[in-house]
This record gives sequence, structure tokens and C-alpha cells, in this order.
Amino acid sequence: MLKFYKREISPLLPSSCRYVPTCSEYSMQAYKRYGVAKGTILTAWRLCRCNPLGI
Repeated sequence: MLKFYKREISPLLPSSCRYVPTCSEYSMQAYKRYGVAKGTILTAWRLCRCNPLGI
């Protein structure tokens, strides 16, 4: 699902992630390093912070 997003949806959207690496790249790294359970939690936490109203 993440690869589909990066390949098909991300190029259509303006670059708006305020983090480096981008949230999708961070997510892929988190899944590879920590597995599905912790990777999902870390990704969700990152996405909650990556918005105009985030802390």
C-alpha cells in the first residue's frame, strides 16, 4: 500500500511534508526496522505531527 502511494498518489500532490526524510520514506524505514506493529505506531505518530496544526 505504501509503495502504491509513493508511486501513484504522491507525484500528484504538492510537496508538503515538513520532515526529512518524508513521512512515506520514514514509514518504510520504520516497517523495515521495527516490524509491522511498532512501525504502524511510529508512522501514525509521525503523520499526526506532520500537518499545519501539529506540534
